[in-house]
Amino acid sequence: MGTVTEQHRAVAMHAMKIMGGDARPKVQAFYDDRRQRSVDILTTLNAPEAGLKSISSIGLSDCALRHSNGRELETHVELCACVTAFFWREGKFAGLQLPSLAINWLQCIAIHGSERRLIEQIGADVFDDLLQRHEVDVFDMDRIALPALGAA
Repeated sequence: MGTVTEQHRAVAMHAMKIMGGDARPKVQAFYDDRRQRSVDILTTLNAPEAGLKSISSIGLSDCALRHSNGRELETHVELCACVTAFFWREGKFAGLQLPSLAINWLQCIAIHGSERRLIEQIGADVFDDLLQRHEVDVFDMDRIALPALGAA
């Protein structure tokens, strides 16, 4: 990520406050294949509950998101995930309002390569509807991909 800014510190402190945990959090840089870009990942243990591990990106919110017309969105994002079955419930991972911008966390789930291709064809909203309709356990790492369920 490079230089740690006050915004990065605020993001890390906010994530640690929301996620909790009983050990000192770990921050590690993850690089692209050419080691030209990286994103820092904050990891906390026993968070938000005993036996769980939670992660949050730090620094993605440095990048502006834009509407299709090029206008910058009012919010920036970071990513969060919890290893094992846990969804951050509404209000449990509140956004962070800084003087210059709002930052919100998006929860990540693992998907199959075939599901990525399906999302490219039908869109994320339709894909999400299919997950719900087929009652897919998105935390089951051995689950069958949606196209194999006849959901495409």
